[in-house]
Amino acid sequence: MRVMVERSGGFAGIASRRDVDSASLDALEAATLERLAHDALTVAVPQSPPMPDAYRYDVSIDGNSRTMSETSLPSEWRSLIEWVLARADS
Repeated sequence: MRVMVERSGGFAGIASRRDVDSASLDALEAATLERLAHDALTVAVPQSPPMPDAYRYDVSIDGNSRTMSETSLPSEWRSLIEWVLARADS
């Protein structure tokens, strides 16, 4: 499973992109990634108008893409995004 998170917007407008591939993770981390991705995909992403200085997230899970604003981010998506961003930085 491959998960890509691209964050753009924010006060400085700096974009960043992080990718995590379960094939490069140990078994526990791969299982965590798969559970978080599954949980996120079961929740609809509400549409919200663009907000000044808010982050926008483009998330792709094995090619299944969603775009969302931080102002309307469901907790399941937030958990996945935070995990990917933290794991990709380590």
